[in-house]
Amino acid sequence: GGHSSVIRDQTCWLVGVDIPLLFETGAEGIDHTVAVSCGRDEQRRRALKREGMTPAKLDAILGRQLADEDRVARADFVVETDCYDKARARGQAAAVVEELWGASSLDEAAPCRAVSFDLDNTLWPTWPPIAEAKNALPSLIRAHVPGAA
Repeated sequence: GGHSSVIRDQTCWLVGVDIPLLFETGAEGIDHTVAVSCGRDEQRRRALKREGMTPAKLDAILGRQLADEDRVARADFVVETDCYDKARARGQAAAVVEELWGASSLDEAAPCRAVSFDLDNTLWPTWPPIAEAKNALPSLIRAHVPGAA
């Protein structure tokens, strides 16, 4: 019963997180990474459309980040958003999740624990499901891991 049976019953927890400067800070504790890439010119164009963003502010931000090609080279998977076909990009993201879910559920010795999605609202609004998960977590913990509550 309790905590150990919950862990035994779980094949895999697949968690997506958006972590700014993930590779620059070490990527500790992340099993797989997914870089969302649109190329430097498109990244710049999109960023400068944000309210309050200036070329100088963007240059300062980009100065702290790895170049897109370096980030892409380090990532386990890449979702390309340089075109305006969101369905294609969503399909790429779905294929990544399907591959990770399938691979981790087959390998009980090394289950998938966490995945980083560098999305920044490019493919879909990321905050609503994060907020929903945050709100649901306490009751899920109480229901499935009573000793932890």
